[in-house]
Amino acid sequence: PRESLVMESDIGSFYPTGIEFEGSDEAREILNEVSQLLDNVNATYVGTEVHAPDAGPWMNAGVPGISIAVLNDNFFHYHHTIYDTMDVQRPTCNGHVYNCVGSHILCSCRSA
Repeated sequence: PRESLVMESDIGSFYPTGIEFEGSDEAREILNEVSQLLDNVNATYVGTEVHAPDAGPWMNAGVPGISIAVLNDNFFHYHHTIYDTMDVQRPTCNGHVYNCVGSHILCSCRSA
């Protein structure tokens, strides 16, 4: 495949705990190092199961996948309701999510 990474994030913008990643061991080592930089927002977790049904076809073709891991116990209280909008989300959570995902992607691309 020509793609380097496929990402899906449809699990809410709650407080991030880290990422889920399916790909090479070499890439996982890089992501583990990058995750330590996010200790100040408690987002150091690097899991092994990407929850990304829409990205599945790419991942099945061999493209590494990444998704955000968040504390989302209340996700389905909001998902696909009138409250599933950006204006009811906590800006702090969104900022942490963007920083977490962006840091991992940026560092992964630069080391490739």
